[in-house]
Amino acid sequence: MCDSLSVQGLRLFFSFKGFTSLPMNDATLTFSPLVISSQGITGLLNQLLLMDEQITGSIGFYAHPTTMLQHMIKGVCKILEISGHGVPWFTVSILLLVLHLSTGGNRTFFNYGFNMFVILVVDILVVAPMKVIFKRPRPSMNIGKIPLSVSRIDNYAFPSGHTSRCIALAAYFCYMPPFNPWTHLWYIWAMLVSLSRVAIGRHHVTDVMAGVVAGLVIFDIVRRSGVMFGV
Repeated sequence: MCDSLSVQGLRLFFSFKGFTSLPMNDATLTFSPLVISSQGITGLLNQLLLMDEQITGSIGFYAHPTTMLQHMIKGVCKILEISGHGVPWFTVSILLLVLHLSTGGNRTFFNYGFNMFVILVVDILVVAPMKVIFKRPRPSMNIGKIPLSVSRIDNYAFPSGHTSRCIALAAYFCYMPPFNPWTHLWYIWAMLVSLSRVAIGRHHVTDVMAGVVAGLVIFDIVRRSGVMFGV
């Protein structure tokens, strides 16, 4: 039957969601006129995930530093980790809104506080469900809990919430005066945070890549929604 999906095909679909592979018979996913071997897709996915693990392992050796230089770099990565966490940024956005009230309605404080708060909330609404759906564990080299972690969702890796958050905020700061003259610095900060997630073993490379895309989409959603002030 045209567009028929076998039981094995459904099993393959759910195995994708959990980033695991299940044993299958010689079944096929049939989408006339294209016939795709389910075993071929599973093999390709497993190869891509293996490549992802290998690249992550080659970058993430700072998770277990052995030299003084590596310890220093890991310390810098830890600082970057805190700088990209949601708790400090939510705190800043709320403080700006409080300053708006305490200064008699300063619009600059309100604009930045409100806009940042909206971006951070949308980031959670986009990234958290994806983490729950995919349930991808963090790399095996990851040690310790995520600082300032407030949810069990933080145990999942895909996509990187630090990356999506920093990319979305960097895009916003580059979009708004008086920060936009330092466009390169904001994106450098965002990319350093993203790279540090792999360097200390918090995320796989593909987690960070997905986070970059998510961050750009999040900012575009907020920008096009018309809810931001002062833009």
